[in-house]
Amino acid sequence: MDQHERLFALYRTLLNEAHRMREARRQLVTYYMTINTGGIGAIGFLISQDLSPILIVLLCGGMCFACVFWFLSSQYYASISRAKYQVLYEVEDNIAGGNVASIWRPLREEWSIVQTQYNNPISKFFRAVKLAFNAELAMPFLFILGYLIIASLFTPESLFPWLPAW
Repeated sequence: MDQHERLFALYRTLLNEAHRMREARRQLVTYYMTINTGGIGAIGFLISQDLSPILIVLLCGGMCFACVFWFLSSQYYASISRAKYQVLYEVEDNIAGGNVASIWRPLREEWSIVQTQYNNPISKFFRAVKLAFNAELAMPFLFILGYLIIASLFTPESLFPWLPAW
């Protein structure tokens, strides 16, 4: 096996790893969405049964911690994914042999095309909005906000006298 065949084999392996990382991120989102759906259901059940408000507040707090772990896990997977693609770019450079116009840089070429297509002001605006409201990163915080609102509705006034009475 010569050097180019080894590089192609490495390239295929790295592409498979990047694909598996994307699948792992998708499974992570599914996992935490399921946990949060169950948490919302449990909170609704506790509310409907007129059980102790402290249970509701504690469950909301626990679900907030789950959302923090969700966000941190998403950040971890995003950083690992960036690192994998950086290595893929380096392997592409080695396969291309320093020839910038080479066809053996599919990931860089794809990214270059995406960047040039979306280089007008309207696309830049929508790209900024998309980054600001990235669902993968925003969802944990939206759930946290919901849990905090629910917890504030059921928090005894004696614990937080400065909160308005609902």
